[in-house]
Amino acid sequence: MIESTENKKIKFIKKLNSQTKFRKKEKQFVLENKQAILELIKNRPNLIAFIFITDKHIDIKSAAEKKRIPFYICSKTCAYYMSSVKEPMGCFAVIEQATINPNEINTTLAIALYNIKSPSNCGAIIRNAHAFGCGAIYLIGSCCDPFHPESIRATAGHIVSIPIIEKESIDTVSGYMYWKLDIHASTPIMDVPKDKKICFILGSETGFDEDSLEGVKSCYIPMKNDTDSLNVAATSAIVLYHYTR
Repeated sequence: MIESTENKKIKFIKKLNSQTKFRKKEKQFVLENKQAILELIKNRPNLIAFIFITDKHIDIKSAAEKKRIPFYICSKTCAYYMSSVKEPMGCFAVIEQATINPNEINTTLAIALYNIKSPSNCGAIIRNAHAFGCGAIYLIGSCCDPFHPESIRATAGHIVSIPIIEKESIDTVSGYMYWKLDIHASTPIMDVPKDKKICFILGSETGFDEDSLEGVKSCYIPMKNDTDSLNVAATSAIVLYHYTR
């Protein structure tokens, strides 16, 4: 059992959990959800670099052994040191970020996130996208890191289920009919036509840079009681539900 927080792999996980630049450099992130780890071991073991667990996770240990995935037993002290939460589950899987070729993305439904800063919102949108069969998520402009621990937790393990592509501007994402969500629009979401390939653009409450989205059509979600905006994650769920129902 590894008991020292000075262990190189322990410190590696700690660094992945705390530094965006390090995650981008290593192209890896940490998954701390037990059920999600077991699902990955079963269905996509090639994405797992190695696993750390406390001695109570016999099921993860057994599953990792069958798939020949490197795993290590650590103390509770190490688990608390590595974790991104106050009360850790005691299981940590280091996951490879999938290499994605944008030219190979072939989907009829996508979402573009425009300057979304909140990792928890980003993660919730990824979870919603998975639930409604969205085929890709584009991060436009200055978005948060989708592999931030808060985002990973909000995805409920679905972070590897959908391609996530970073782009500088919407101009570099081609092949879709674009609709941005805007409370001042004249077209309600239920009137958006079912085009062959569509991408909904979601922004923060600060709005969009109109110059960069010139010519993009706008739609809105009808609301009552003088409500002028919704949380962007809630917006994504409503938009995807209406479009896919």
